[in-house]
Amino acid sequence: MIPISSLLNEEEYSPAVASAPSLQNMAQQALTNSEGESPVNTQNDVEVTSGSPQRSVELQSDTRAGDPSQYEEEDADREGEDTSAPRTEVALKKKKRSKGGKGKNKPTGFEEYYVDAPITPEESKEEEDLYSPSRTFVERIETCIQRYKARRKFDSERKDIFDKWMSYGGIITGPKAFGGGLDANTLDSKDAEEIATLTATDYVGGDKYRVGQEGSAFVVDFEAVVKAFLASRVPLNFDFHTLKMNQACVAIIRNFLNYLIYHNVCPEFNDQIYAARHICERADKELFATKEASSRLPGPFNAACSTLFGGYYKNLYSGDQDWAEELGEIAGSIGMSNRLASKIAQAGFGAYGTREICEAANQGKLRVIKSTRLGFEISELIYADDETRQYYQEHVPTQMSGTFQVLGKIKAKPWVNPDEPEDDRSDSGGEEGEITQLDREFELWIEEDLLDLCFVGMKIEAEVKQFNCGVLYFDSVSAVRPSFFESIPNEMLIGWVEPTEMKQSEAERIEQANEPAMEVEDD
Repeated sequence: MIPISSLLNEEEYSPAVASAPSLQNMAQQALTNSEGESPVNTQNDVEVTSGSPQRSVELQSDTRAGDPSQYEEEDADREGEDTSAPRTEVALKKKKRSKGGKGKNKPTGFEEYYVDAPITPEESKEEEDLYSPSRTFVERIETCIQRYKARRKFDSERKDIFDKWMSYGGIITGPKAFGGGLDANTLDSKDAEEIATLTATDYVGGDKYRVGQEGSAFVVDFEAVVKAFLASRVPLNFDFHTLKMNQACVAIIRNFLNYLIYHNVCPEFNDQIYAARHICERADKELFATKEASSRLPGPFNAACSTLFGGYYKNLYSGDQDWAEELGEIAGSIGMSNRLASKIAQAGFGAYGTREICEAANQGKLRVIKSTRLGFEISELIYADDETRQYYQEHVPTQMSGTFQVLGKIKAKPWVNPDEPEDDRSDSGGEEGEITQLDREFELWIEEDLLDLCFVGMKIEAEVKQFNCGVLYFDSVSAVRPSFFESIPNEMLIGWVEPTEMKQSEAERIEQANEPAMEVEDD
């Protein structure tokens, strides 16, 4: 093929028609008439100028490969066409961009360092009116919740957490009862604020509408509600398997509290809101630690004592049974064998026990004399000293170092769960006495890897037992709670449904059903 530049003069070169001469040359070589004449002279018809770009398009169709006789008839038909009329150029269609990712990268408002944008003077003036002290607290908090939800991007999980928190705090989540739809007349006669109020899905019920005012049966307490919700409801309602998931839950509550302060919604309660934010900071660390601790306590040493002295873990181990081979590792994963329990208990008594305690343990003279179920609060964490670590290195075989964890200590003081009823000990008895006087600080032994999960203020409910040598251990654990645990009356209102007036016919039917059947006296 001849290079294009050799067919053009520099003066006639135009980028728009640079490829036309080469196409013309190719067409002259390809086109022949049916009688075998010399190539058709199309010089006049295919003169390439800037005014006739349509001929270059025609020539492109003549560059077909194959036998020329197959398309001579088609070319003959083309000679009769009128090529003088200009053709309309067809523009290439632009590809439409997909809208599927629109908004995906927009912030949700729940990012760790997210801050609300500065408000304009007009917005500031509007909020001064919306959150004016002349309005009741109920009016302000309803407006705030509505505007907050409009400025955040909620997914289903965040919405579930936020709605449950609102409901726990006395906010009704859902359309207002008997609200009906909004017709055209209503929309025309109401302004934007009034329409938003009518369509709000989060509002305060009529029985709480005077909250914050004198004579109301309810009080506003942001700190108490946050404490109780995070400590009691979150562990029951949400199963968070990672620390990140736990912190994401707390972040939703902190985010709303920040919004209250930033927009000055209820400045009379700012002290409570700041205190509630501090609780969120503690919850970031404590909630997941309590979840992990509750699944791992009481630890190998306490479980070993329970196995050997008739506690909760006695006879749980089935790995030494003949039928256990069919279950494989499952049979040996629950509890521990008496042999292993004896070694773990002896190592613990040797590390922290006195000479008399060690002799009693070696001679099999230890026995449980007291037992009681109680709650206690950790007041101090004590890790093993160098002497204790040296003891484990010398007396624990290397191949069992993974099983025998170094013991530490916790100091605890009695704590009473306000949700639990008082124990009636008037007729208490049994083979074992009860530890009725635990009004002093006492000591328990647990492994150091469990100490890493504990913290000062952690509250534990467990079955605590005492040996005849004075050593205490906790046999089983029923609950582990964070340091800020608090119980409020809102717990009693969960699932509460406002009673409605019974219809007269229904009342009569129930009354008739409860009437005793008439007895017929014998003659």
